[in-house]
Amino acid sequence: MLKKIIVHSADLLKILSDGEFHSGQALGQALDVSRASVWKTIQYLQKLGVVIYSVRGKGYRLKEPVELLSVREIKSHMSERALVCFANIDIRMATGSTNADIQVCDGGYSVCLAELQTAGKGRRGRVWFSPFAKNIAMSLLWQFPDSGVPLDGLSLCVGVAVARAIKTLGITNVALKWPNDLYCDGRKIAGILIEIKGELSGSVRVVIGIGVNVSMAVEDGVDIDQPWTALSAFCEEQVSRNRLTAEILNEMTAALCSYQSEGFGAFIDEWSAHDFLYGREVSLMIGNEAITGIAKGVNEHGALLVESTSGIRQYSGGEVTVRSVS
Repeated sequence: MLKKIIVHSADLLKILSDGEFHSGQALGQALDVSRASVWKTIQYLQKLGVVIYSVRGKGYRLKEPVELLSVREIKSHMSERALVCFANIDIRMATGSTNADIQVCDGGYSVCLAELQTAGKGRRGRVWFSPFAKNIAMSLLWQFPDSGVPLDGLSLCVGVAVARAIKTLGITNVALKWPNDLYCDGRKIAGILIEIKGELSGSVRVVIGIGVNVSMAVEDGVDIDQPWTALSAFCEEQVSRNRLTAEILNEMTAALCSYQSEGFGAFIDEWSAHDFLYGREVSLMIGNEAITGIAKGVNEHGALLVESTSGIRQYSGGEVTVRSVS
């Protein structure tokens, strides 16, 4: 029953996306289901967070237009190279974590997206929540055939690719915060989570989780414990999540292929040009040890350089937490 409701919900939203009222009877006829099924589908969508007005004598209407993700629409904007690398795209109405979902997907390169993500993972076990049809919550599966490819700077490479995609919207003030975040005007706008899985063949399978705040409203982020913003705050026109998803996949294809052959060295100059922390006083927690100093960029391996009274030292990701204190 739930599977049918999920299928009907996408079709129902397409009908309601015109912003007009539609009666339960008209919706039932359009979907070829009973009015009871229409009501159950409406209830399901409301539980996902979709605001649907119900007025006696008029029917149902969306509070605001909803652009659903579409495999066909995404692929229409993808490059030929990206279409080969990411041929398998799966879109889910709701899920806990796209990173968890894609790890059970068979095959080569894959993409998993969700309209609603309730238990996405951020750094150090934090939850990354993505409200229904307002953000991009996606995970990519990429296979490095050679286990000797150094992956220390991979998250920084991914950050550069996402920044390139965001710039296609005309947003030029994108900054990269070591090692996994993207900022606009000093507030987080996107995050990256990478999970590495070794294979018996010697190859390395990498799951790349990407979350981008596209049109999330203030009330959607009341539980977020850090300054954040959304792309819609910097764009006069509505941002198409389908178009932006395609741009991310295009840039990811180019970046990952370059990284595979050249490593992080191919990205260090571009990353440094967008370095959010450079010149700032920062505080790092490594285990129970607190380290403070001035951020001095990154080295050729993607490690953070911090200058303190003992000189400049390098720090890799993982157990390191960075917070600007100035």
